[in-house]
Amino acid sequence: MVQWWLDFAIKRREKKLNDAFGSLQAGDVFSARGRRVLLTGAAGHIGSVIAKVFALNGAEMFLTDINQAGLDEVCAECAAAGAKARAHAADLRSTDAMKALAQETLAFFDNRVDALIHCGGLTWSYPMLHEDDEAFDRHFQTSVRSFWNLARALLPSMKAAGGGSITVIASTHGHRADGACALYAASKAALLSMTGTLAGEFGADGIRVNSVSPGWILGYKPKYYWDRALDLIKPEFRAEAAEKVAGHQDELAKLIQTLPRVGRPEDVAMACLYLTSDAARFVTGADIVLDGGKTRVQFESRAGIAQMRRRYEAEDATHQYLHNLPLEYWLAGELPPWHHKRHK
Repeated sequence: MVQWWLDFAIKRREKKLNDAFGSLQAGDVFSARGRRVLLTGAAGHIGSVIAKVFALNGAEMFLTDINQAGLDEVCAECAAAGAKARAHAADLRSTDAMKALAQETLAFFDNRVDALIHCGGLTWSYPMLHEDDEAFDRHFQTSVRSFWNLARALLPSMKAAGGGSITVIASTHGHRADGACALYAASKAALLSMTGTLAGEFGADGIRVNSVSPGWILGYKPKYYWDRALDLIKPEFRAEAAEKVAGHQDELAKLIQTLPRVGRPEDVAMACLYLTSDAARFVTGADIVLDGGKTRVQFESRAGIAQMRRRYEAEDATHQYLHNLPLEYWLAGELPPWHHKRHK
């Protein structure tokens, strides 16, 4: 009799689990179909691709960024993919703007937001002695405080709906900083800490909170900290220089990780799609390190030392290319001062 009851209970439990999952077809389980998603940083080189991937996979999108023109373009592309989409420009640094954004999102989605993907924020910081007095507040307000304000505004509606998903785009620098980027690394570490804590706080409400930590992800222009150099080049020569620098950066990216390919925004978008989908229904408090093995390179080994040497050579190649540009390419008619210091 006892064994019969045990068998009955196990079969009943298995039936409930299968019913909850609904389908074992990967196209269904990994789909974002019907998900109502708020995405920050939607006009950025990673955020714009996340928006398109979710739109193509059936999500309804509410997009925000401070870049109105870029935001409108991404929204139009989502609509062209057949998605219900709206754009709302907002400054992440403003608490009032974040509260208004949350209310606009809830109104657009009939008071039910299924997912928040926080991709907005600053993409790099400079060495401490090269930052201005407002840099600290700028980084933490844009990346961390904005997430705090949005999560606080949207969590009650997720609780009322019986669950939801929150995904934060962090960085490998939040785990281990690489380079003189203290503010960027600290803000990403704060997001990682907050993500793990919120996962514990709201798990009982059916709300999953996770993060993705990209390594070096190349967009369709040179990596962010070369923008400052390219901005000093005359407009008529800028596209040519950007293409050359991007090529150097492709090679450099392969030398700071273990996989011999370049990370792209689509890689980040697919990780977000997984975390938002039913496939990740048992995943919370997790961080997907998406870095091609960057944090696993063993530079103290013989192979690692050789790889590090090639990395420095690739970095120098970029600097040397810019250093060797004719003086008439530069807006000021001379090399920037930091190039003189590096190559004197």
